[in-house]
Amino acid sequence: MAIVVQQGSASVSTASSQGIAVDSIISRLARECGDKPPDGYLSLKWLEDRYRQVWSASDWPFTLKTGVFQTVARITAGTVTVTNGSTTVTETTTNENGWSSAIEGRYFRALGDKAFYPISTFTNGTPDSLTLERAYEGTTGTDKSYSIFQHIYSLGSDVGRIDGISDLNQGRFLREISSDHLDETFPNRTTYGESELWANAGRDANDIYKVELYYIPSSVRGFQYRYKQEAPYLTSGADKTVPHIFESLLRHGWKADYWRWRGSMDDATGQEQAWSGQEEMLFSKELSEMSAREAQNRPPSKMRLADRYIRHRFYRA
Repeated sequence: MAIVVQQGSASVSTASSQGIAVDSIISRLARECGDKPPDGYLSLKWLEDRYRQVWSASDWPFTLKTGVFQTVARITAGTVTVTNGSTTVTETTTNENGWSSAIEGRYFRALGDKAFYPISTFTNGTPDSLTLERAYEGTTGTDKSYSIFQHIYSLGSDVGRIDGISDLNQGRFLREISSDHLDETFPNRTTYGESELWANAGRDANDIYKVELYYIPSSVRGFQYRYKQEAPYLTSGADKTVPHIFESLLRHGWKADYWRWRGSMDDATGQEQAWSGQEEMLFSKELSEMSAREAQNRPPSKMRLADRYIRHRFYRA
């Protein structure tokens, strides 16, 4: 793909199928600034801000991707001893339940209870035990049946927006529902089985997108999700821009920021704001041209019913 860089009245074409290295762009831009270049921090920040502005301006085809995640099986083996007011759950019979550290972060529910509890730690002992994040609120008992399950899953680190989730085993899409409506309709999440709904569950401790599935998955299942990639952050060095974003577009945006910055200096001539406005106009023009170019590769979008209608249909089903 050709990258066209306008330098004064001359045009320089750079062929690239893998994007342009960030340092190469910044080096060329700095040379256009004469004896008043910005420092490296400002230069990179302007470039990154414009790059992310372009990235977020539209649902560009190159930002739309797919990913896969897999659910875990529900654990119900053996029985447990629970005590009202205690955070400790123990196996009734040593090593009968098949627990391991893998269940940390999942959820525990005793049979007959509606409440469920996040599991903070697993202790390998005689017998094995779990520590819940809050004290058990049910009735004290031994030989209780239970479930350990997971209904919230983290997705890829580059996910910015989820557009749909499908069950690869059933060959069907799950219905999206807001987290508020999920809480309102199924506050205790008591049903296990084949998931039919999904909701945005925020971000995990690593700032990675999470989704909640309902019904709560009972078995190992594969799910595919379609998403828009989150705008990446640029770093100096050999890190490259995507080839779909022309360097000339980034250059105009960067120069608009540069002249705005120069206009605030003591030696400003008074023309800087006008030059900044010119570059901003060229940036907008090239962004519109990019949108028209990429629209040819954009798949048709399907109209989606409002959430309240989806919820009503689910109630009727």
